Amino acid sequence: SHYSVFLNPVDNQCYISVTSDSPMVRCTLYDLAGRQILDNALQPGVNTLDVSNLSSGCYILRFNDGKVFVTKKIIKN
Repeated sequence: SHYSVFLNPVDNQCYISVTSDSPMVRCTLYDLAGRQILDNALQPGVNTLDVSNLSSGCYILRFNDGKVFVTKKIIKN
């Protein structure tokens, strides 16, 4: 996979490593009800996602580089 999420479960910061060849990747965060919470552009390398304002629970991260969609689950403490 071109995307790694670490420090999962997360507290305030979620780190996302992007190794995609695409110059820009969209990262969208959803709650389990399917509501969009965040939508960010990510660059190749390590990116930081601030999740300090989220309630505890499970969330879905969806990555889109224009060709491929990848989904990961994160748990917020």
